[in-house]
Amino acid sequence: MPLASLIRQLDDERLGEFFSSSALQRAKAYVGRVEALEAAGNQLTARVQGTAREAYRVRVKVELREFLGQRSLEIGTRCSCPVVNRCKHAAAVLMAARRPDAVSTLPREEILAWARGLGNRLARDAEQTGRGTGREALFYLVRRASHGPDIEIGLLKARCDENGQLAGAGSEWRNFEAALLKPPTFLSDDDLDVLRRYRDVVRRVTVPGGARLVGREGAALAEAALATGRCLLAAGTGTPVALTAAMDRPGSVSWIPGEQGVRAEVACEPPCRYIARSRPMFYFDEVTGDAGRVVVPSPAVVAELLTLPPLSRSELPVVAEALARHASALPSPEAVRSAEPVPIDAPCQPVLTVSTLDCRQWRAHRGYRRRSAAGTAIDALPYDYALPVFMYGEAGFVPGSSNRVATLVDGRRVEVTRDGAAEARALASLEQAGFRPIRPGWLETRGEMPPGLFGLESEDAWQRFLPEVVPALHAAGWQVACPHDFRHRVTLAEGWHAEIEDAAPGWLGVTLGIDVGGRRTDLAPLLHAAFQDDPRWLDPVAVRAMPDDEALVVQLEDGTRVALPVDRLKPLALTLIDLFDRPGERLRVPTLDAERIATALQGAAWRVDGQALLDRWLERMRALGAVAPVASPAGLQAELRPYQRDGLAWLQHLRHTGLAGILADDMGLGKTVQVLAHLLLEQEAGRLDRPVLVVVPTSLVFNWRAEAARFAPSLRVLELRGHQRAALFRAVPEHHLCLTTY
Repeated sequence: MPLASLIRQLDDERLGEFFSSSALQRAKAYVGRVEALEAAGNQLTARVQGTAREAYRVRVKVELREFLGQRSLEIGTRCSCPVVNRCKHAAAVLMAARRPDAVSTLPREEILAWARGLGNRLARDAEQTGRGTGREALFYLVRRASHGPDIEIGLLKARCDENGQLAGAGSEWRNFEAALLKPPTFLSDDDLDVLRRYRDVVRRVTVPGGARLVGREGAALAEAALATGRCLLAAGTGTPVALTAAMDRPGSVSWIPGEQGVRAEVACEPPCRYIARSRPMFYFDEVTGDAGRVVVPSPAVVAELLTLPPLSRSELPVVAEALARHASALPSPEAVRSAEPVPIDAPCQPVLTVSTLDCRQWRAHRGYRRRSAAGTAIDALPYDYALPVFMYGEAGFVPGSSNRVATLVDGRRVEVTRDGAAEARALASLEQAGFRPIRPGWLETRGEMPPGLFGLESEDAWQRFLPEVVPALHAAGWQVACPHDFRHRVTLAEGWHAEIEDAAPGWLGVTLGIDVGGRRTDLAPLLHAAFQDDPRWLDPVAVRAMPDDEALVVQLEDGTRVALPVDRLKPLALTLIDLFDRPGERLRVPTLDAERIATALQGAAWRVDGQALLDRWLERMRALGAVAPVASPAGLQAELRPYQRDGLAWLQHLRHTGLAGILADDMGLGKTVQVLAHLLLEQEAGRLDRPVLVVVPTSLVFNWRAEAARFAPSLRVLELRGHQRAALFRAVPEHHLCLTTY
């Protein structure tokens, strides 16, 4: 039944079935305060000015339902006032709706506004989404924090595929503060909303790494990041898992005994290893790619429990008593009985994990000079470190600790017989490689510095870490864990390749590539990005001043960092720099510039496919100034003057070198006879294997035909002009010269 018919049935007696007499009595005074009364389907919406500064928003739903064969009129209300439901404001809306023409039959303002703004929103969305594969975007990487039990979000700048998903590894991005002041083009409005929340979390939770997902701010950040469709989960060392917002999962609290004491832990169903202690809590499933809220009993109390450090035996009753008073449904920590650890027998395996800290500043120490990020354009200073751990099976111990009992990831407690001699030998080899403990007073980090860190002598020493230090550590029995995005993890190109081929008349196609890990990678887009990032490459003087022993580090799509020797790139930058300003386009060089290609590829390192083609063009270019004289053709019925013989030789030279040219003698000096002589030479040499098209003004067609008949009678001439020319097209292959007009 239409809404208007239903409202006409709502007299005061009928309204009294749904509202209190007090609400109805007061509603009469508010009927005149009802504004923007609109109907959609079986629902009324309106604003009612109450005692507050802002008008209350009211929504009333009127339905006719049938129960056991009897019809019943049902009313549902919702108001933004403190009463919320069946209030005087909702009653006033229904009373106002009974008045004739009270309900607007025009489209609602919100629908009109939606329609007006749709085009602009779609255009803005298309601009922000980008066009096609290869555009850059910001991704939100959910990962386990490098220090502590928390889950954090990091920022990743990477290229997208055609579906807007991650294409390649990308690189860590930290310039969010400046981006909020002056947004770069690769950020969308959604990104700016996420970055504001990210900034709030980072400022509140000052720890190294990304933004920790803790508290209400962490939950809001997780929700906003998921809404972008560019949220990823870094689960292990493989490709990040794309995350999608999904259903809530029920959660439960348990108490886990550990080496330091008993701690609270939250699990969900289905199980998931990545759960953030935000409020509400969020899960991130590495198997399904689902992400959503974890619903636990007494969420406020659970959030408090997760802030507790591991509890000693004497502290368990204190926490248990507090839980009994405030959240008796939660399990008591006193129920935990510390099981005897299971002895395991495993050899000592030293493992060294390298990473980078974000520092505000550091004092002068070892080979490091004092540095500060204050007053600079960067947010933080990167400081590289190594974390050594002695692994016995799945149990790990840091150097200097005397513990023998460890709690594994699954909660089992194990007891290890540690090999002191093996640990001492491993530490000695670590010291011999140049590592020393990092003292907390040296660095000012974004929070407490994790304990047990080691460092090398200087930043320059880290340049030698992978090529020199890692092999020595491997020989000493160490395993080295180096993330793919570690800033000093670089490799060298195994081969340098250039392919040269004919691209089009007058052009050579050039493809440059490097071999890395047995795969060929196009060099042009890498150099385009590098040359844009460092303007020195665009200045020939600056390029020549670069030390030859330096390297340009570029990052491949899979995250591999490759060091390209500067001395190998200098010839490219000095001769072909203009070719690298059009990303995605094939490199093309005019044949006249063959010498540029040869100069750019100088050196024994390049393996050139198409060298013979390049050599032929080089020979032609170098012979441009040496025009050899030629004899007049036997079939020419004329004696050429000396300058005309020079013109004929020049035309033959252009044919030999594959170049085009303009015969620009003054009028009346016999350009036509020179061209006819050139064509006769081609005919007599057997090279005139197809007709030649001559396009001239109409007034010169007769002159060309007459001179061809007079000076080159062996050339068969066809006129193609006038409205009957189409009928002559079949005769074109039978002629040597076809004359037509503009």
